[in-house]
Amino acid sequence: MTQPRAPRHILVTGCASGIGAALARVLLARGDHVWACDVRTDGMQALAALPGADQRLRLQALDVRDGAQWRSLMDAVGRDWPRLDAVLNVAGVLRPDFAPDIREDDIHLQIDVNTKGVILGSQAALGLMLAQRQRPGAGADPAGRIVNIASMAGITPVPGCALYCASKFAVRGYTLSLAQELIPLGLRATVVCPDVVATPMIDSERRRPQAAMIFSGGGPMPAERVVQAVLHALDAPRPPAEIAFPLARHLPAKLAGLAPNLTGWAVRLTARIGQRKQARGLT
Repeated sequence: MTQPRAPRHILVTGCASGIGAALARVLLARGDHVWACDVRTDGMQALAALPGADQRLRLQALDVRDGAQWRSLMDAVGRDWPRLDAVLNVAGVLRPDFAPDIREDDIHLQIDVNTKGVILGSQAALGLMLAQRQRPGAGADPAGRIVNIASMAGITPVPGCALYCASKFAVRGYTLSLAQELIPLGLRATVVCPDVVATPMIDSERRRPQAAMIFSGGGPMPAERVVQAVLHALDAPRPPAEIAFPLARHLPAKLAGLAPNLTGWAVRLTARIGQRKQARGLT
């Protein structure tokens, strides 16, 4: 007879909209405790009306770029929760632009939020997770999982999104390295690399030529598709270090990343396909 799954205590960033909000909803629905974080607290208020939110939801203002805020948050989590089972670093920003037009503030924003925010969150969580594993009677897995959201742009070159691409390549490299370090410690890390997801962040870029390659596929996938991948990373006895999907986009992206000197023409062709789709309004 299958034992009922114990509720978990999971911290999620980027919960004001998109993937983060979708994750918070699903985790609450399945009985987990959720500490939902975002720099925009007004966008998270709808979560407070969900069933179970009065008992199992905490809302937290958090700027993921600020290490002091992360440390303060982990202090509060350590005091108020019996344990921290997982941290899901979802918060991210996208500001496409061609290289000659990139502004300095966009460099700081995308690297600070997408890369530094993920690393700061992972490091802060790691300290608490290691400490709680030393407590008497501490359980084994699934306690102690870090799931970082990267992108297919962390695997392949994306003309027009060089900064975003750089930030997600960094997240992927950091998480894959972290995953190997954590296995001997009894913890796990997974990087999730989806293709384009239907979120407000993407919707605002539909007509910009800088974002053409983003829309070269079959259309943005629903956020719930990413939620299922994250749940696999949380629930699998031995979660993969990387989850990338869909396969039809992952394989060409992997090839383009492995052999950029040979596949540059394909990357440029893909960008032109995206431009044509934008022009026809099919994105």
